[in-house]
Amino acid sequence: MPNEQTSIDPGAAETQLGPSVSVQVNPEDSVPFRPEPVFISLGLKRDVFVGFSGGNAAPNPDPMGIPPVDLKTENGLLKAFLLLGFEPGPDTTPFGFSMPAIFRASAAFRETVDLPGLNVPMPPAVIGQQPPVIKPGMIQNYMALQANFFQMSLAPLQAKLREARVPFTQGGIPAPEDLRPQLFLVEQYQLASFRGDLARDDLVDSISLSPGGSMTYKVIIKKRTSASNELTSTVLDSQDREAKDNFNKQLKDTADKRSGTNNYDYGFEGSFHGEASVEIGGGSADARVHARGSTNEVRQDFAESTTSAIDSQVSETNRSRKQSIETGREDTQTDEQTESVREKTAHNPTAQPVNVGIFLLKEEFVSVLSLVDVEIAYRNGDANQDRQVPLRKLGELLDAVIERPEDRTEIAATIKALLEGIADYQDEIRSIVKPDPSSPLGFSRDAQLRSEYRLLKSDGTLRRTFSVKGIPIRGCERSLRRPNITVELPIAGI
Repeated sequence: MPNEQTSIDPGAAETQLGPSVSVQVNPEDSVPFRPEPVFISLGLKRDVFVGFSGGNAAPNPDPMGIPPVDLKTENGLLKAFLLLGFEPGPDTTPFGFSMPAIFRASAAFRETVDLPGLNVPMPPAVIGQQPPVIKPGMIQNYMALQANFFQMSLAPLQAKLREARVPFTQGGIPAPEDLRPQLFLVEQYQLASFRGDLARDDLVDSISLSPGGSMTYKVIIKKRTSASNELTSTVLDSQDREAKDNFNKQLKDTADKRSGTNNYDYGFEGSFHGEASVEIGGGSADARVHARGSTNEVRQDFAESTTSAIDSQVSETNRSRKQSIETGREDTQTDEQTESVREKTAHNPTAQPVNVGIFLLKEEFVSVLSLVDVEIAYRNGDANQDRQVPLRKLGELLDAVIERPEDRTEIAATIKALLEGIADYQDEIRSIVKPDPSSPLGFSRDAQLRSEYRLLKSDGTLRRTFSVKGIPIRGCERSLRRPNITVELPIAGI
C-alpha cells in the first residue's frame, strides 16, 4: 500500500482559515455549466396575435400523415431523428463503452446546426487507447458532455420537426379554444466557476508526535450505499448528469412555486420562467420603464434561485464527502464497506512534542452567472405550433404571429429596449444587442460581448478580476470539500 510522508512544521501559523494557496484556472479550459433557458413572458394580450383577434385560434399546420412522435420517450426521440434523416451510426463498443442510440443520432444532427459532435472533447477512438487506470474517468466525462450536448440539441430538433411538418407531442395538446398565444424572451445563461484558494476544513482526527517521532495512520474511504440519495458532486466542480438534473429541477420547482400551480402549461419542461408586462398601444416611456423593471426582476429572481440551488448542492455534497471519510491507526482493520485505504505518515523533525490535527481540505469556487444569449419564442400551448428564432429573425416571427403592422413595430422596439436595459451584478445598465444592418429590424445579439467580473475583498478593495462571456448578473463564492483529501497541521490544546 502506498504511503504518503508528511513533515510537520510546528512554526506554521494556525489561522481561522488554515493554510491557503492561490490556485487559478482558465475557465475556457473547461465547459461552463449552462442551465436550462429562462423564459420571460412579454404578457401580451391575446388579441394582438394572428388568428386570435376575433377570439378564434389559428389552424394547426398541415402535418405529415403519421401519428405524432412523443419527444418525452427515447423511442420517440430516435424516431424523430430518423424521420429527419439522421441515423444513429455505429456504437462505440469497440472502444470499451456503449453510447445510447439517441446520443449517436443527435451527434449526426448536431453537425448540421453548429453544435459539438461525437469527437468532443475527444474522439471515442482516443479514449479507447487510454490506460485502464484513467479510462473510466475519461469515459464518464465524455458521456456527461455528450448528454449535455444532447440536451442542447432538443430545441433545434423541434424547430426542424416543425419545418418538416413532423407532428410531435410533449404531453397533452389543449383544444384550439384553450390556446393562449404568447411571446417570450428565451434567455440562455452560463455559470462559469473559477477555482480559488485552498483552506483547511473540519477536524477529522488528531495525533501527538514525540520529539523526532512519527506516526502512520490510515485514510479510509467508505463506499456510497445504494440507499444514499445525497449528491457527491455539484455543478461547480463536475459535469455529472445527476448534479445538472438536480440543479435544473430546483430552478424549475422555484419558478413553479412563484407562479402557482394553476399557471398555463407552455411546456417549459425544466426551465425557469417568469413574466414581464408589456403594454401595446400606448408606447409611453413609463410603460417601457415598467416593462424593463419587471424583466430585470425576473432575472434577479433567477439569480437568487441559482444561488439557492448552489447552496443546496454545496451543503449536500460537503455533508456526503465528510461522511465518506474516516481515519484509523496503522493496525485498524477495514470491512466490506471500505472502498479504498491510503496510508499517511506524519513526522516531527523537531526536539519538541507536537500536536497534529488531521483536517479535511476545502476549495473555494468563485461562480459567475452570465446572460450569454437571447432568442424570441412564440408558444400557445400546442407544441406543433411553437416557434423560436434568433434576434436577427425577430421580424420574420412577428410577421407570422402578430396581426397588425403597428403592433409589430411597437413590439420590436420594446424588445430592443428591454435588451438594452439589462441590469448587471453591479446594477449597471448593459446591452446585449448591437446594430446589425443585415437584420431587417437593424439589430441582433452581440455574440462577441465579454465583461469583467470584479471580485472584492471584505474591505472593498479589488481581489481578482475575471473575464466572462456575456453580461454577469450575479456572482458568489462558496467552499467545497475536496473529496477524500486530508491535510496535517500543528495545533495546540488537543
